Amino acid sequence: MENELLKQIIDKLSAMDNRFDTIDKRLDNFDKRFDAMDQRFNAIDERFNTMDKRFDTLEHKVDHISEQVGKNSEDITQIKENQTSLIAGQQRQDKILESLAIRSLEQETDIRNLNRVNWK
Repeated sequence: MENELLKQIIDKLSAMDNRFDTIDKRLDNFDKRFDAMDQRFNAIDERFNTMDKRFDTLEHKVDHISEQVGKNSEDITQIKENQTSLIAGQQRQDKILESLAIRSLEQETDIRNLNRVNWK
């Protein structure tokens, strides 16, 4: 009787051991899945880190471009002011040249008239 009882206990313990082995295998499968998920999340983290670096670089470039656009705008304003000043100066010079040309023509006419009077 004791042997039978011991055998039954051993059989039940063996069955429990088999169940625990099955549970262990399932848990090992879960561990493998979680490890795979961890690797995927690590890869995603690396991608996000790379994207963060790219965005930082792009942000730096955009800031630099914005600064340059501001400087260019100031330069363009200065160039327009200089252009306006040059145009005004050129218009004055054109008027002066026109006056000098008229004066020159008048003086040439006067010289011709004087030459005619002297030759007569």
